[in-house]
Amino acid sequence: MTFSERCLDFVDKHNRALLLSLGGIIGVFAIIIIIFALMPVMDRATAKPRVSLNIAPTSATITINGKDYRNGLYEMQPGTYKANISQEGFEAKEIEFTVKNNGTTIVNDYILNLSEGLEYFESSEADIVILNNIEDAEVKAFLSRFNHKKSILAELPIEGIFNMNADKEVARVDNYKYKISDGTGFSECKKIFCLYVESYKGNEKLLKEAIAKKLEEKGFDLDGYQVIYNLR
Repeated sequence: MTFSERCLDFVDKHNRALLLSLGGIIGVFAIIIIIFALMPVMDRATAKPRVSLNIAPTSATITINGKDYRNGLYEMQPGTYKANISQEGFEAKEIEFTVKNNGTTIVNDYILNLSEGLEYFESSEADIVILNNIEDAEVKAFLSRFNHKKSILAELPIEGIFNMNADKEVARVDNYKYKISDGTGFSECKKIFCLYVESYKGNEKLLKEAIAKKLEEKGFDLDGYQVIYNLR
């Protein structure tokens, strides 16, 4: 074998070795890619069933098979469960739900406040989020009122002057300055949505009628508000 032939044979052997090495590396990468691709499938196959408990109020106790739970995500065996929901000051309720063999079972529900009903939830964003996921006519009606109130808050404060004929017998016209705000920070406000009216004291009956008319023109449903008057 000539020198040139020996050189070509050396290069050929090394090329084959290099190709074999590259093939091995590609094979390893291919196996890794396949494993990563199959991991979600394997996880789903081995994952235990879970239950997402979402109860309003968020402070409620959820008792299942004698064990107390709070809102959250829990692993549970497949099957049908009964849960007792309770909280001091609320009407207790028993519900039933079924945990499937795989995936997450979502449980959305609520219990009523004994004194305020659904209006109790006006002050809690977390409770409102839960209620938005409940298919119940009473809850839907409450959320409609709640969202209406929120949209009106964007218009506050309302300020101006009323010109009212305070005494028809003498045809006197009084000017009443007024300011209507949402009542935030006032101790008299028992709910999150209050209307706080500040004005000069005068003929209180006519003043309240005029303010009510003004609010109705703005789209306020006064039955849904606590109106606080501060007449000085």
